[in-house]
Amino acid sequence: MLSGEMPKQISASQLKNLDLSENHLNGSIPEAIGNLKNLVKLDLSHNSLSGSITSKLFQLNQLSHLSLSYNYLSGVLPNAMNLFSLYDMDLSHNQLTGSIPKGLASSTGLDALDLSYNQLSGNISESIKHLRPRISLRLCSNKFSGRISSEFVKLTYEENCFDESNLSSTSNSLSIPGLPSFLSGDEVQKISRSQHLIIPIVGVGVAILLLWIFHRTRKHWWKTKMQNVKDNIKFISFQKLKVTTEDILSSLKDENIIGNGGSGKVYRVVIDQTGNTYAVKSIGHGEKSGGRPQKEFLAEVRTLGSIRHNNIVKLMCCISSLDRKLLVYEYFEKQSLDKWLHRKKRAASPGQSSTPTLDWQKRLKIATGAAQGLSYMHHDCTRPIIHRDIKSSNILLDSEFNAKIADFGLAKILSRRDDDPETASAIAGTFGYIAPEYASTFRVNIKTDIYSFGVVLLELTTGRQPILREEQMNLAQWAQQRYRDGNFIVEALDEEIMETSNVEQMRGVFKLGLMCTGATPYGRPSMKEVCNILQSFRDTIF
Repeated sequence: MLSGEMPKQISASQLKNLDLSENHLNGSIPEAIGNLKNLVKLDLSHNSLSGSITSKLFQLNQLSHLSLSYNYLSGVLPNAMNLFSLYDMDLSHNQLTGSIPKGLASSTGLDALDLSYNQLSGNISESIKHLRPRISLRLCSNKFSGRISSEFVKLTYEENCFDESNLSSTSNSLSIPGLPSFLSGDEVQKISRSQHLIIPIVGVGVAILLLWIFHRTRKHWWKTKMQNVKDNIKFISFQKLKVTTEDILSSLKDENIIGNGGSGKVYRVVIDQTGNTYAVKSIGHGEKSGGRPQKEFLAEVRTLGSIRHNNIVKLMCCISSLDRKLLVYEYFEKQSLDKWLHRKKRAASPGQSSTPTLDWQKRLKIATGAAQGLSYMHHDCTRPIIHRDIKSSNILLDSEFNAKIADFGLAKILSRRDDDPETASAIAGTFGYIAPEYASTFRVNIKTDIYSFGVVLLELTTGRQPILREEQMNLAQWAQQRYRDGNFIVEALDEEIMETSNVEQMRGVFKLGLMCTGATPYGRPSMKEVCNILQSFRDTIF
């Protein structure tokens, strides 16, 4: 993958197709992009680009396809545009402000426009009056005011996304772009005096109108069904998939449940046509939308939809409706780390095969991989991302025991890069993994994750669970107390896997766990330092 900033000087005047999507690019889009006069397609989606979009980009009159989605782009879109050849434009999932530019009216061949998940504002009716994308218009999750007829939206756009607060199902005071306003009271009275003359004409007109509406509505319904969009269900793909909404929904059966947590159920879904297997998390099933389930859904989409790393689980797509939010991930047969570490604590049912012991070499590999994923989140994204719920059950394992950090429902994107903590509205996380300063002050920064990861390191080296009920303390407290009392570290290590060849490495990782779970956040190492230490231990193996 490519990383760093885009070059300031670009002189490939004959270039027609530039696709740099799904990389780790940061910084701003250079003004030199305006030199690509023959550019037909530009795709910079799924990066970490920031700053305002240079106005020179919107002067590329040969440009047909433009996608800048899933970045951190901000500022106001310029009104002056010469995108005469534009066919589709996707600027969704950014931080754009201001109104929809009237310059888009020059794009007469526009088929699809997606400006959703930004901070655009203005009256919804006035904003789209000059827009006429033929197929798709997505403006949801912005800050528009006013209302527009939901029937007009459904009949005009085969695919659409508008906030409920901007839609109206009534005919009184409807705002319908491009149509004249309703008649005044005086005009209505004048017409009513001669209404006996025009009732037959009106009756025929109404009949024709109803037939036209029925035809358009039936046509729209059929096309929508063929595109696997049922009712108000929205499908957003983040990866190249050969799966439909119907494939997913038809597999959400009780016999496919593989997990059931506080945020919802997790299903194992096998797509017969492709043979691919996915893990589908259902958030807020049976609840009204909004509240915590809605926040967790949005946190996962906004975070996993914009980052890519080998040690972070892939979000394949999401499906949302009024009462259910579905997140579709890649599936891992070996499931989560806690099931391998704490198998003895969960009695197996008769006839069920026990999970084999996880040897030290695999444990060290898992620790290193998870640390690399966290380091990327803390140090390599445009703005640091803290997970806030790092624990062994949120570290998934692939067939080669590579670690994948999962469950970003509590993730928070920090507003700055320094170590100054930010105040959270409430404590999030799991008992046994929550940093003490977070529990007492509600203040979080990247060191909050490091404490939680330190508990995972102690789990890996001792084999113990994060809460020790017999000792009435958590694992971090138990380990720190043993160390202060002068007990031999080796006595705390997992006897089942400890050997002469690995005991020094286990001692070293145990000490690293103590450093990470230190009482003072400023005394904890950074994730880059943790990665270097763990990698040095791995290097001694090979």
